[in-house]
Order: sequence, then C-alpha cells, then structure tokens
Amino acid sequence: DDDEDEDGTVIVDDAKTSSRPSRRDHSHDGPGGGLVEHLKAQNAQFSQIDTHPNESVEASMRPRGGIILKKKTKSRSDDVKNELDTLRKNIQITCQSTNPLGKIMDYIQEDLDSMARELLKWNRERKVQAQRLADESSITQHELNSLTHQLQELDDQIADKRERILASKAALLQHDDTLNNLVQSVISSG
Repeated sequence: DDDEDEDGTVIVDDAKTSSRPSRRDHSHDGPGGGLVEHLKAQNAQFSQIDTHPNESVEASMRPRGGIILKKKTKSRSDDVKNELDTLRKNIQITCQSTNPLGKIMDYIQEDLDSMARELLKWNRERKVQAQRLADESSITQHELNSLTHQLQELDDQIADKRERILASKAALLQHDDTLNNLVQSVISSG
C-alpha cells in the first residue's frame, strides 16, 4: 500500500486535523517540503501522548483527528503472496472473460466475410435476373405489338362485316317493302 512505511505501520490521515499546513504555505519548503514538516508535527504530537499514558487512554476513548498507527498483522511475504494470488485470480477471470470474446470476434469476421460473399452472389443474381427481365420484356413487347396489330385487323374486319350485315338488312327491308307494295297493288287491282 502507499500508506505503509518500512517498520510495518499503517498511516491513516484524518481530514479533521488542524495541524495540516496549507498548500499555499511555502514557509515549510525546506529540504523535505511541507509534507515532511506535517509528518514531523504529527510525530511530535504522538510523542507527547506517549509521555502521558493516562491521557493517551482517555484520548483514545474520545474521537479525535490525526494519524492513527497500527501494527501489521501479517508479514510482508504473506502480503506479496496474497497480492500475487489476487492478481492471478484476476488474470484468470479476465482470460476466461476475454477468450469467448476473442472467439466471437473470429466468428464475427467469418460471418462478415460470408455475408460479403453472399452479397456479391445476390448482386450478380440480381443483375442476371434484371437482364432476363429486360429480355423477356422486350420479347413480350414485340409479341404484344404483333398481337395488337392482329387485334386491330380483326376489329376492322368485324366492323366491315357489321357494315355488310347492316347493308344486307337494309336491302332485305327494302325488298320487303317492294314486295308489300306489289302485293298491295295486286290485291287492290284484283
């Protein structure tokens, strides 16, 4: 940890400490800087507490600010071993999480390649089918034009036949009138 010193104590700084020098206070810019001066002041306070043990017990009973020192319960090699175990576990978890992700990335690339090939295939098929459609449309239009021409000729023939039928009916009616007139004239003369 960053707050550990070499004899196995842990230093915890309380924000309520009134002896903390201001950051703008440059009067402690000696060889150690403001932080060293702050630590010296804190050590002086603790040495005063050590000279008065009864006050130390009373002071520990009430809340106070400052630096709290604790002895480490484990040796440094145990801490290193625990940190290495934790690091090993974290690396193992990371590997277990990233391996499937790597496989997925491989599959994604394969899928993208497959989709690109399929897209090319369907684009070629679309072009082929578009050409076939254009060819069939041209053939159909040509045949439709010839059929339209034939239909027009048949419509003209039908109209001509109707005219002939109407002309024949008119001639029959005229002959009918002529016969009626002849019959009337024979009946009336006779």
